[in-house]
Amino acid sequence: MRKLLSIAAIAAIAVMAFAPAAPAKVYAKTTLTMDPIFLTNGGTMWSGKVVAKKKCASKRVVLLFKQRPGKDQKIGSAKAEPVTGQPGYYWAIEKVGFAAKPSERYYVQVKRTDKPACAAARSSVRNGPEAY
Repeated sequence: MRKLLSIAAIAAIAVMAFAPAAPAKVYAKTTLTMDPIFLTNGGTMWSGKVVAKKKCASKRVVLLFKQRPGKDQKIGSAKAEPVTGQPGYYWAIEKVGFAAKPSERYYVQVKRTDKPACAAARSSVRNGPEAY
């Protein structure tokens, strides 16, 4: 009886080893750009572009974060939109009264989406803008 159980177990393992695996979901590549700008009203504006297929760029929510020890601080969000006469999808976040310092570090990111299947992305980390 014991031998029969061990043979059955080995057979089950062999069947699982050769069973086709479910195909991994493929997410469309997404990249982000970001540029900080110091405003004369004492505020700061960040803007950039979502580079992806239309279904993964249009109306995609872009989240702006300030790096800091521990959990990064969310500064704001915006949706990527087409701009007349320009190729691509652009976003902008303006914070009046929020003067980002050049020593502070910022980045933007988008989360992965399943419908449509779009990959998550994060921009490079940039310093805050220099005052004019």
